[in-house]
Amino acid sequence: MISIGILLALGSAFFESTLDVFRKKTAMAFDALTSAFVLHALTFVIALPFTLAVSFRWVRLPDAMNVFVHQMPTSPEFWWPLAASTALNSIAVYLVMDALATADLGMVLPLTTLSPIFLLLTAPLIVGEFPSSIGLIGILVTTLGTWGLARKPGQEGVLKPFQLLWSHSSNRKMILVAVLYGFCAPFDARAIHSGGPLWYLTFIDLGLALTYVPFMFRKARWSGLFSQASIKLIPLGVSNMLRAWCQFTALCFLIVPYAIGLKRLSIIFGILWGRYLFKEGNTAQRLGAATVMIAGSILILFAAVR
Repeated sequence: MISIGILLALGSAFFESTLDVFRKKTAMAFDALTSAFVLHALTFVIALPFTLAVSFRWVRLPDAMNVFVHQMPTSPEFWWPLAASTALNSIAVYLVMDALATADLGMVLPLTTLSPIFLLLTAPLIVGEFPSSIGLIGILVTTLGTWGLARKPGQEGVLKPFQLLWSHSSNRKMILVAVLYGFCAPFDARAIHSGGPLWYLTFIDLGLALTYVPFMFRKARWSGLFSQASIKLIPLGVSNMLRAWCQFTALCFLIVPYAIGLKRLSIIFGILWGRYLFKEGNTAQRLGAATVMIAGSILILFAAVR
């Protein structure tokens, strides 16, 4: 079952990177709040029919996929973590959209690898999960690679790269996102174990879409939205649903730090997407730093299969 969790976490990494491409394109066309609303409203519309079909057995799944079949959750053990994660994610999603509108994918996306550090603090408190020593080393090595992203040749001072990272507002936003993700993931895991990944995916996207509705009352946001070709927005919702489905289902098989650590491999795809789709520079340096993160992820992988 752990091998299934690993495959799902890797699938989440790939779909996360494609989602980032569509998020950047959307954020460049709309403001951050409109982009966040579109993302989660579309995901909810796409996810709801699938969740209903699976949960009420309108479609039959193989026995190995029974983990996806849950009745509609009613327990407080589902709803209170959902509410907590929705509140935190509403801030994180907005910050991501705002940062992606102007920053390079290859620079800001790797900063989310800091979240495993915060997971070390939050996961034991919220869900009682403790990573092994190998897992801890893997998480720390993955995070260490972030240091190399901002380092320039001839730069003096061990802390100088971190100071450079902090000097850009988009980087500060993504570091805050990493902190928020560190708190979100344990809440995600707790709710998923109570109500199942599909119901969680459906309700959290509904909650996030509703959170942004009050900010959509500005006429300019609606007119700007409908002036665009709606068909171009569909991949945004599809990518987010596939990413979330893989991520949340992986949490049924792997402990939180391992699932999120493996998902961070999305930075490799993100750097390459940035190079070939958005003509971003410093590819070699960013891939070199990402290689360190891969080494950490491999340690996490070995820890997960022990």
